[in-house]
Amino acid sequence: MGQYKQISIKGNTSTTDPQPRGQVYRGVSTINENSKSFALYDMELVKQDILNHFNIRKGEKIYNANFGSIIWDLIHEPLTESTREAIFNDVESVVSADPRVNIVTIDLIEREYGIQIALEIEFKGFGQVEKMIYTFDKENGLTTV
Repeated sequence: MGQYKQISIKGNTSTTDPQPRGQVYRGVSTINENSKSFALYDMELVKQDILNHFNIRKGEKIYNANFGSIIWDLIHEPLTESTREAIFNDVESVVSADPRVNIVTIDLIEREYGIQIALEIEFKGFGQVEKMIYTFDKENGLTTV
């Protein structure tokens, strides 16, 4: 029979702070090709996460059929009161799923080739409110302003 060599693993004894000061949330995004670093921090990371959530159709994510947005399924439908309410509830659900933000306002604007969502959110822990505009376009997909 073979023998196993006994090894011991020591924990990290580094005294340096692994998280840079002022950066509460850390993540990675490969979207910006011009960026020297793929790292995203704090509010930029939160905004990218919300954008990613909107870019996924509800039912597309493997093992999580409830994740995503129904806007892509409704973008070709007439904007009736029930469609408007479904989209509003979906936007509220997507943004509320992120525990790092609070919704301040949601405005739904019909455009010639799609739907525009004007969203004002407060970033928890930062005390900052920011307005984001998402345009869901039948031809060009999702864009932000």
